[in-house]
Amino acid sequence: MLHTARLNYGQPSPAQPCGGWEAPGSEVRGHNTGHLMSALALTFASTGNAAARARGRYLVSQLAALQALARPTGFHRGYLSAFPESFFDRLESGQWVWSPYYMIHKYLAGLIDQYPLAGDGQTLEVAAGLADRVDWRTSRLSYARMLMVLENEYGALPEALADLYAITGTERYLAAAQRFYHARVLDALAAGEDVLPRLQCNVTVPKIISCVRLWEETGNRKYRDIALNFWRLITGHYTYVIGGSGNYEHWHAPDVAAGQLSNRTGEGCVTYHLLKLTRLLHFHDQERTDLLDYYERALFNQMLGTQTRTPRTGSTSTTPGCPRARSSSSRRTISPAATRTCTPPTTPISPATTRPEWRRRRSSPTRSTPVTPAAALRYRASSSGAPARNWITAPSGATGPPAPSARLLPGRAGSAAPG
Repeated sequence: MLHTARLNYGQPSPAQPCGGWEAPGSEVRGHNTGHLMSALALTFASTGNAAARARGRYLVSQLAALQALARPTGFHRGYLSAFPESFFDRLESGQWVWSPYYMIHKYLAGLIDQYPLAGDGQTLEVAAGLADRVDWRTSRLSYARMLMVLENEYGALPEALADLYAITGTERYLAAAQRFYHARVLDALAAGEDVLPRLQCNVTVPKIISCVRLWEETGNRKYRDIALNFWRLITGHYTYVIGGSGNYEHWHAPDVAAGQLSNRTGEGCVTYHLLKLTRLLHFHDQERTDLLDYYERALFNQMLGTQTRTPRTGSTSTTPGCPRARSSSSRRTISPAATRTCTPPTTPISPATTRPEWRRRRSSPTRSTPVTPAAALRYRASSSGAPARNWITAPSGATGPPAPSARLLPGRAGSAAPG
């Protein structure tokens, strides 16, 4: 997992390189290191397994050592990744590049999980350095340029930045989080419009999860409306009976199920994120049984079925909706009959729907100071956030958040690169 990161900083690595997305030539190399840090932290928190904790701390220490080499390597201080920083130059200039901020999110989320779940204090230093670099890089961009950047997948990076703000009380992380506001999609959802057809599912749901966290940290009801309207649309018009959503990784026409069945229905990543979104919403309105009903349906009817007990078959990335169809990721054969009868949907798209009114959330004390790992763990378990500061008051006549420079703390606009 550290092989390509070491190479990126000019360090030797005797490890055998991984294949697939982690191959040295892949543009998304390194992101599974972040997943692994999260998995090890969760394993330790759930089981007390000392080996999982030790391996997580080893990963953090090695990443910290590489991050310290950023300046000598030619990167900006705080940069941490398995690919060169020039990927962001390509992104900001409008060239094609494969989701660099998505990879940064995985590192940042993994580092943050190591703090409250495994009690690793060093991880906050590494996470803060990386978040500072994200803040600096995005603060330099105009609002229009930032919107162009946001057309590229960025995962739930705003969620991770909001989590880091909740732990440290450093407000520039909250400001940076709110720059990742994809207005083209999120403004429409805030107004109750259905813009889901043709959107890629797993690119979109993490943005909604981030909106819940930003609602919790700022108290801005626009973020709440986005999340509630999205959940209503998805569960009411775009979900299969098993709880999964999407066909060929995208949403198509609403209220069509039988006409959108293939061997590529119900991507597991999408359902995982929908469960995470549902859980966050549940903590704000625990009397809503529809949230729990959906969670139970998706967990037991899809997510548990993605895992197998046979090491050679591993897990499936999609849940086939056609008879005898199998996902290619499960290393099983897809039925010829299924591939003939299950084709990408062509059903026309229906008009947008409207937004209902929603109950206000309960209030809770404001967090403004750094917290200990134990307190951070209690916070993440409850997700009962409170208003801290509202950063997205748009200029008169504007939609979405203002230009990044209008949301920065005093003195942040035009700041120089870290280090």
